Amino acid sequence: MNHLSALKAYLNDHPDFERWKREAHREGRRKCFSVLALWILSYALYLACAGNLSGWGLFPVVVSSVAFTLVTTIAMFAVMHDGSHNASGFTKRTNGVWSKTISICGGSSILWYHQHCVAHHMHTNTPGRDYDIEGGGLMRLHVEDPLLSHHKYQHLYAWFLYGFAVFMWVFVSDFADLAKNKHRLPKEVSRRVWREILVFKPIALGLFWFLPACLMGSFWLGAGFFLAHLALMGFLLALVFQMAHTSGTKLMGTQALERERGWVARQTETTTNFATGNRFLTWALGGLNFQVEHHLFPDWGHTLYPKIAPSVKAFCEAHRLSYHDFPKFRQAVSGHYGFLKYLGDRSSAPDVLSPRQKIVTETGVLPRGAVRVGRAAEREGSGEFFEPLKTSVA
Repeated sequence: MNHLSALKAYLNDHPDFERWKREAHREGRRKCFSVLALWILSYALYLACAGNLSGWGLFPVVVSSVAFTLVTTIAMFAVMHDGSHNASGFTKRTNGVWSKTISICGGSSILWYHQHCVAHHMHTNTPGRDYDIEGGGLMRLHVEDPLLSHHKYQHLYAWFLYGFAVFMWVFVSDFADLAKNKHRLPKEVSRRVWREILVFKPIALGLFWFLPACLMGSFWLGAGFFLAHLALMGFLLALVFQMAHTSGTKLMGTQALERERGWVARQTETTTNFATGNRFLTWALGGLNFQVEHHLFPDWGHTLYPKIAPSVKAFCEAHRLSYHDFPKFRQAVSGHYGFLKYLGDRSSAPDVLSPRQKIVTETGVLPRGAVRVGRAAEREGSGEFFEPLKTSVA
């Protein structure tokens, strides 16, 4: 029995597992509707403030715009993301509708599925296959990427670049990916993507730029708010996804290593949880602070992850699988900062190249508070064990 089958059997044997699934199912449905309702209300408030700019002043527009952007980001985490994984507790068709929320925001639900649900989840942290760790030369996110002179400053300027993530999706990346057929899509699927972006991108521009601009009475003021909306949402989305995979506690895969390691071992080695005790953050991020559980069970609703996390952790300890966790959000941010600085200064990182190497605690890559639970992963099917990783930091 492989690790994934054994883990599922272990969870199924838990006396409360069936009750947890029922509860998570109901909670997931309620949350989808409540977040979408909050999204609509926040947008209405933003439009109301924009339409009364001359009477109410600029401050209410700024506040309502920020609130709308934050709720939009929550909708991406909690509704769109679960829908794209067919995990929201509804039918497959309804999940498809929820996944279209990214299209309303100017992206492509089809390209997101192929880049995130397929490439990222199947090939986590593997260069050339996981597009989420492509730095485009501006950033170095993997040891196999060329080390350029400007990378020594990437721990400083990365936070600025994250603000362009959604802007690039809306105006550049989708078109470039289609032109290059980056995901090797069949012609019919490519035509579907073209239809999707030609319909939804103008809708997104109309909803988030032109309509508010008309109500404000200023095309350029509306453009400014639209760009600020994209920048804040891009920063938050990029930060959360990067912290979960590039914060110094996790193995960075290679294509050779991907062939050697079992799937469960690769997922637990390349992923970390953070701030799982923060209930508000868990709600706002759609359970994405439980990244280990999400990568093991991407088609399970995120409201189930807090319930199964202790069992997953115990299973990893018992089977010599890594289980990474940052108790605090700021520790994960610090870990990501340290990781960017490390890869910007050095041409190699020993723990990146081989799972036999210890993580480099003496360089400061692992910040205070970061914990790796359990011992190093067992090579599936060979009975060979890696050296224990002593990475707990007081």
